Amino acid sequence: MENKNENKEMNTTVRIVGEINVETLKYFYEETDKIIEAYKQYKAESSLINPIFLQSFPPITIEISSYGGCTSSGTAILHRMDEMKEMGIQVNTHCNFAYSMAFIIYVNGMKRTAGKLARFMNHGSGSYNMGYVEEQRKTVEFSARTDEQFEQIIYANTNMPKERVEKARLCYDWIDYEEAIELGIVNYGYEGCDPDWDELDEKFNQATALAVQTFAQLMDMEEGELAITLLHTGLSEILGLNDEDEDEEGDEEMEDKKECKCGGNCECDGNCECHKENDEDGEDEEVDEVEDKPSKTLGEILSKYEDDEDSE
Repeated sequence: MENKNENKEMNTTVRIVGEINVETLKYFYEETDKIIEAYKQYKAESSLINPIFLQSFPPITIEISSYGGCTSSGTAILHRMDEMKEMGIQVNTHCNFAYSMAFIIYVNGMKRTAGKLARFMNHGSGSYNMGYVEEQRKTVEFSARTDEQFEQIIYANTNMPKERVEKARLCYDWIDYEEAIELGIVNYGYEGCDPDWDELDEKFNQATALAVQTFAQLMDMEEGELAITLLHTGLSEILGLNDEDEDEEGDEEMEDKKECKCGGNCECDGNCECHKENDEDGEDEEVDEVEDKPSKTLGEILSKYEDDEDSE
């Protein structure tokens, strides 16, 4: 009997190859349905896991090798990308080449990477309509509004100037890898790119959680039991498990307990005779220290030195 869950394994890379059409859209929805289902399951299970050991949901990468195609199918892909982003899924894009509608899909990604030979192309809508003049006029007006919507995606995600984007309505705008970096089209993974500290921090947390799990297995302990044990070791600082409030309370208790002459610690708040004697001794020591310190200022010393020279 065939296992129904056998083909429901989630892929973290979804590829858009060739023309963007209904078949492309169907494949994209099938793959992203698996991702959304896996994310819902992840969110349900995460409430039962200690946050220390919870690994983040993997980012999704849309790899694009497409010269564009149907704007209706492309718009549906954009909607699905936005849906996943609103859920909390990180949706990145990677470009081999992205022209026309594929370019709009690419810039809608969160982290956008590309190969050094990647090529991009943006342009406005074209029309080969035939029929009544009024029908053609309305179709062209609708295409112009669609262009404006796509342009807003470009403005929101890149540094492309408005003049250049609007000029692309009249002719193709070809962009290579280096220029794509300057325009903010490619925003991650290039040479000299600023590191993503959140990503590095997440990788460190995942490595720490894996180390704890492995160590727990070697010690034949439960992860929670090991975490409690680490509270009393220096490793707790690395894992962020220290209870700072407990440490501060402990320090305050030690300050309240003053050492008596008779030895040991008492909780008399310093009101017993031995404490009073200690306080008096402490005051005498402070007076002695003050008397030992030189009372003359630098000016007095120098003036005395000048008086000695005059007398000679």
